[in-house]
Amino acid sequence: MSATRFNNLLQPVKRGDRLADVLSPDRLNALSTLAQEGASGLFMSGGPGMYVTRGPHGVSVRARRVRRRAGGSTEKPWQLRSDGSIVPGTIGGVVPRIDSTPISGGSSIPTLTIPESYNGYLVAELTFSLSWNGDYLSDPITLNTVKFNLATTVPANSVSTGKFYRAFGSLNDGLPSAPFFSKASLNWTLCGNAANAATLTLTEA
Repeated sequence: MSATRFNNLLQPVKRGDRLADVLSPDRLNALSTLAQEGASGLFMSGGPGMYVTRGPHGVSVRARRVRRRAGGSTEKPWQLRSDGSIVPGTIGGVVPRIDSTPISGGSSIPTLTIPESYNGYLVAELTFSLSWNGDYLSDPITLNTVKFNLATTVPANSVSTGKFYRAFGSLNDGLPSAPFFSKASLNWTLCGNAANAATLTLTEA
């Protein structure tokens, strides 16, 4: 509920205003209501790394743990930071993206929106151009794009669309875990057949 509903009652007092008009019952009631709502945290809102939740017993404020990025940082490649950005790396020489923005080398750092109390995975979607020798994959196979997103479950691979998925980390109650890979440069291998049995393997270079 917005405080703007009282705007017409809380206009600034000007020199010469009659005291009876300034201290009208409607104005005093509006001030009393706003004071009560403000004390209860009604107008509080969350920000980066901060959550505000409201329940039957009042308002609670919870801060999300933020990892340092300066010297001495313990960040690892592929770490999902608390602000939704990802410590950069490459897969087969391809720089991953969030939406259409690379996670490194650009003028801006893209971020994922981490819902409050989220449980799920940081998932990479790798899209390939596939070639076939009969029913089996064969060269050339080209990795076109890598895109990161959050998912409650890791999607199934799809040979028909050339899309393969791999979890890079997990989230528990909105907090990212340690990444599943420790090196910034990863290689990929695809093998299998056309019956949706192809397998993606990622290895640390």
